[in-house]
Amino acid sequence: MNRLLLIGSLLAGAVFQSASGVESLPSAERKQGGEVQKAFEPLREVLQASSAVVLANSPRPVKDLRNKDRIAFGTVMSADGYILTKASELEARTGIIVRVDKELFETVKIVATDPKWDLALLKVDAENLTPLEFTDEEPNMGTWVVANGASGRWRRRVKIGIMSAKSREVTNSNSRAVVGVTFKEGEELTIESVHEKSGAAEAGVMVGDKIVALDGEDVESAEDLRDKLSEATVGEFILLGVDRAGEKVSLKVELRSSEDLYGKKPPSRNDGMSGRYSERRSNFPWIMQHEIPFSRISAGGPLINLEGKGVGLNIARANRAETFAIPTKQLLEAYENLVEQTAK
Repeated sequence: MNRLLLIGSLLAGAVFQSASGVESLPSAERKQGGEVQKAFEPLREVLQASSAVVLANSPRPVKDLRNKDRIAFGTVMSADGYILTKASELEARTGIIVRVDKELFETVKIVATDPKWDLALLKVDAENLTPLEFTDEEPNMGTWVVANGASGRWRRRVKIGIMSAKSREVTNSNSRAVVGVTFKEGEELTIESVHEKSGAAEAGVMVGDKIVALDGEDVESAEDLRDKLSEATVGEFILLGVDRAGEKVSLKVELRSSEDLYGKKPPSRNDGMSGRYSERRSNFPWIMQHEIPFSRISAGGPLINLEGKGVGLNIARANRAETFAIPTKQLLEAYENLVEQTAK
């Protein structure tokens, strides 16, 4: 039987079994069962060659490789060792190593990051990796897709599902793009403090500076500044004009998430039932949604179609029923920008 027909037959049976609520299939023939896994072996081989496992030191005492935690997957982008993964999963982690297929890379550099997409570009010393081949065709709702599931130390395992919603922007009304400063009481727009993790701190904004302009337009009050920032997005850069002891200074400032700088709201009841969802799961310019179930540590790996071509990169497990992926077009644009950063 044609492989795709076999896959379709097995999946149709699995879906019928799930929808009917009656166990009408042996366990091996269910959606994630052994027979389905065998039918997907050629696609597993794509994931084996073109995805990576990202590991880091465990909070527990580390004695050897077995005590490192898997913190994310990665997507191989070039033969010479460029790998994309989810940036926020790398924060505050040490001893990062990467495994591609059976090859272990113990020297890993984080060469560039993109806060807008929550992407990190890793570089390992390699010459003959197999980069994922992408297609420009974005999958429609109901299309079958495949991603990395739980992984051993080197063997990939497939998980399957369908595209479950239309592509869209994902925002978080509880978080907004902020400069990361507070103002002195009674001295509007004179900076009293600069958050140490803010884009303002990174750009060199100082206590005592007075904000006078934003992107070339005069700013007259804190409310005026908030209005001008209301349509801005996390990861965007703005040109901040300040008066520093009578001298006009222009600083390029990256806007950060207010939630990241000043705290997050308590988890909802739905969050509590969702398992290990991603900490960063919103404020993406454009995402696809599918229903492949996995935990936050499976983000960063490729999403492929039944032909073995990449259609995107899994960027967040949003809740127990939704996984977000960056589509090919936006992903490749972000990748090119990250590579350009490494050349500067």
